[in-house]
Amino acid sequence: MCGELEDEKGFDEELVSRLLYIARGYGVANVAPSDQPPLAADSERPAYMSTLFRRTLREAISDVLAVAEGGQAETIANQAVVFARLAGFLAGQLPPGAEMARSTMEALLDGYAEPARMFEHMRDHDHGHDHDHDHSHHH
Repeated sequence: MCGELEDEKGFDEELVSRLLYIARGYGVANVAPSDQPPLAADSERPAYMSTLFRRTLREAISDVLAVAEGGQAETIANQAVVFARLAGFLAGQLPPGAEMARSTMEALLDGYAEPARMFEHMRDHDHGHDHDHDHSHHH
């Protein structure tokens, strides 16, 4: 058991070292750790992923709102390309394995279908309701 922990720690150190080395090639250097670790246990992973999704989405929307009308759709398309590239880049840091690549591709396809599903759900939910109360969904 102890040997497994050492192997995992060494694996993480090697992976992060490689990530930082490659990131420097993109001008990303001197990154400080967050003030608070995003998760303390594996059970917190889903909540961390949801929080990171919302935080990143909020920043992307903020950028779109800052762009003049007529350029917003193109900005959203640019963001999609960048985030897909980033997803591939991060997945590429992990050792070759069909499961990790498959998870990334499934998330990409699921994310692509998500706006239509969410819009339909919200529209169905709002249909026939009095609009004086809050319909916000907090996931």
